[in-house]
Amino acid sequence: MKKWKWILPLTSLVLVSSLSTGIYFAVKKHQEQKQKEEKVRQETIKEREKIFLAAFNKYQEIKNKDIMSEIKAKIIIPFNSKIQEKVESFWEENYAKLQNKELRDFYLKWKNKLLEEFTLRTNYEKETLSFSWNNYNLKMLQSLFEKIDNSSTTLKEKLIRENAEKSLINPYLINSAIPLFMEINFNSYFYKPGQNHFIDYSNDLNLKKRNISIETNNRSEWISPKKQELTILYQEFNSAFEEFKKDAWIVANQEDLVDTSSWNLEQIPLFYEYDNYERIQFIYKKLRYLSLIEMNKESTIEDNKLTEEERRILYTKINAKKQKYLSLLKSILGSIVSKKWDLEKTVKAIAKYLIIKTDYKINGIYGMTFLSLEDEIAHFICQAYSEFTYMGLNLLGYKNVGFETRYYDKKTKELVPHVNNTYLIDGKTFVIDVTFADKYYTNELNEPVSLSTIVSINNKINEEINKAVLVLVNDYLNTYSMYIGKSYEDNTEIYIS
Repeated sequence: MKKWKWILPLTSLVLVSSLSTGIYFAVKKHQEQKQKEEKVRQETIKEREKIFLAAFNKYQEIKNKDIMSEIKAKIIIPFNSKIQEKVESFWEENYAKLQNKELRDFYLKWKNKLLEEFTLRTNYEKETLSFSWNNYNLKMLQSLFEKIDNSSTTLKEKLIRENAEKSLINPYLINSAIPLFMEINFNSYFYKPGQNHFIDYSNDLNLKKRNISIETNNRSEWISPKKQELTILYQEFNSAFEEFKKDAWIVANQEDLVDTSSWNLEQIPLFYEYDNYERIQFIYKKLRYLSLIEMNKESTIEDNKLTEEERRILYTKINAKKQKYLSLLKSILGSIVSKKWDLEKTVKAIAKYLIIKTDYKINGIYGMTFLSLEDEIAHFICQAYSEFTYMGLNLLGYKNVGFETRYYDKKTKELVPHVNNTYLIDGKTFVIDVTFADKYYTNELNEPVSLSTIVSINNKINEEINKAVLVLVNDYLNTYSMYIGKSYEDNTEIYIS
């Protein structure tokens, strides 16, 4: 009995001791595992701190980078230099040589609009750019970097470590946002087709492509620095540049301009119309009318109703106006016409000048003369267009020029009150009608206009010149739905070859 009394306590003691030993080793193993895991955790945190720090350093590099200067150097300046060199070089070799002010100013306005349209400009000047992070994966990263950036050095380290620790629970930034951010090449300012930069420069860096006023209500259009868009823009420029070059034929070298020094009004022959009405006498008669009006006299008063002094004053005024006519013919044609040109180039250049210079306007007797060519904008009607053309072509040596006035409407058979010029070439009658060709409002270019408007204006001018200037008489009549009658009184149609 006594024996068993001792065995049971000893057995219990052994069991307790074994159990304690097992628990000890289990706890120790667990502690070692925890230490191992903590070591791995700390190593992971350190690695992730490095990743966060590398990303943050890249952010700071981008944030402080003088991208504007680089954009200017790599994109804006080369692009602008290329187009400016082409335009200015062509201008200097061509339109800049125009001696006629009105024509030169017309093409100068065009040149300036061409450069304004395609010259790249930045939205505003600043050394660095702020970024709008337009990809969802980068939004949280942006917020974090901004917070870190605005913190002290000690706090920056703490924030980086905290976020490295948080990434163990939520690996979104470390697995998605940061790898995406680190892949972006911020040294390239061109988008690749089908790919995004994920960072939108558009708030701070926009390249100005257009400066359109009328058509788009002063709205400016912008392009981001996409390589394919710059290529398209240059193609658009080349197309617009080709339009600008089309009229270069109108430029005559100064040494080739006609010599007008020996011109006088006696060289202009009389022209008798179908009823023997002499047109040149009528031209000068209108100058008489104007002079009498200036003297506060009736425009139709005869010489015998005037005193000798009044007649002297009258003819002094008439002669002054005739000399003004001659002076205008000399200065205008002497600044436009090349002695190397044929009739077609000559008459179309004269037409272009008159269209650009003049607005059709009924202005009494004054508007029946071309005296207003000395004004900034001339105002007159068909009589003055045709009389300038007749006198000018004769002084230039083109003697087969005449007048035609017997126009009737094909439908109504009523007289069309109009006069233009004709020219005989190898027995065929050609019409020169600068009045009908002038659909252009001269003052339009003094208002804000876009490049497209100027191109449209020029194309319209050239189109109307081709329809009405030096065209076969029957083609002209068909275009304007008219026919030629026997006289003012007789609307019987006659045929002219």
